[in-house]
Amino acid sequence: MTSAFYINSILATGLIPFINRVYPDTHRFQQDNDPKHTANATKDFMKQQNINWWDVWPAESPDFNPIEMVWSMMKSRLSKKEPRTKEDLINGIKSVWREDVTINICNNFIDHIYKVLPIAVLVDGRATGDLPKKIFPERSSGKSLKYFDDKLKTPEYQLKVVSMKLK
Repeated sequence: MTSAFYINSILATGLIPFINRVYPDTHRFQQDNDPKHTANATKDFMKQQNINWWDVWPAESPDFNPIEMVWSMMKSRLSKKEPRTKEDLINGIKSVWREDVTINICNNFIDHIYKVLPIAVLVDGRATGDLPKKIFPERSSGKSLKYFDDKLKTPEYQLKVVSMKLK
């Protein structure tokens, strides 16, 4: 995919209308360092459209990217539908976006980052895999970054970390 296609077919016809409809007052758009995302034409378009986005994104950082959780959920849902044709696949994708990708689900994916960040710091920025779930089995919804960071500093969690040989 070229940056021109990305701008004209995805950003202009999908992202901008979506942001204007769902987040008319405030938003923060996130994308990785794919060349079409970092192209000067894309950056210029984002500025012209007043898109509030992170223009710096660390390499190899899927742990911090909620959209990766959306793609994982979508793949899981689509595999259950077993699409056999291109049309089945397109309809399945639309169905997942319409029915499963809710504001609540997106907020949960974003809240999950609060659980991941202290673990990423603990492992010196390496990928965290399933460590956040192993260390903090509780749900992250409604909890803050400080909550998980403070919890990680308690003797109980320090012992857990040592037993996992993370430090």
